[in-house]
Amino acid sequence: MSSMSTDRGARGDSLRLGVILLAAGESTRMGRLKALLPWGKAGTLLEYHLEQLSRSRATDIVLVLGHQADELRPLAARFPQVRVVINERYSEGRASSIRTGALALPEGVRAVAVIAVDQPCPASLLDFLFEEHLHGDALITIPAYQGQRGHPPIFDGTLLSELRAVDDATEGLREVRRRHADSVRLVETGSPFVLLNLNRPEDYQQALELAARDL
Repeated sequence: MSSMSTDRGARGDSLRLGVILLAAGESTRMGRLKALLPWGKAGTLLEYHLEQLSRSRATDIVLVLGHQADELRPLAARFPQVRVVINERYSEGRASSIRTGALALPEGVRAVAVIAVDQPCPASLLDFLFEEHLHGDALITIPAYQGQRGHPPIFDGTLLSELRAVDDATEGLREVRRRHADSVRLVETGSPFVLLNLNRPEDYQQALELAARDL
């Protein structure tokens, strides 16, 4: 993965890049709220995400909260560029949070990253994926590590209306990817971060060990 600047202040262009950060779930398998898991100097995993997103090229950052929203919202207070929205129907599934986030993004975004709070994503990795997407011709860009598909996916801005209509009954983002299977690009990142998924306590411990050098 090539290195890229993550200084928001250095950008003078009007290119709009959106991010939907999903943190509305109940974290049932983890046994405690994933967003509040300790994560390095940032404090919590949610704060790590917000710091990294704030350093990235993203211009429109939407944080979707639901379960324990009152406890999590204050953590976003020091990130004025982050828009917090509440998904009152979070118990219906992840797709409802994606819809909520997509509806909060403005028309005209060139690309949209969908990131789950249990999938740590450094700013440099997100910027790399945005850059690859913008210079490619695919509608969907998927990161990979040693041939394995990972996250976060990058969706072209022209698919915003489809993100606003995803449904768990049709497998949410998977249906969007299937619908545009002929326009999906797999990008090798060289970063194992794209495979991180903190579903269970053992996943969390393994992720901490992997990320120790970057925290």
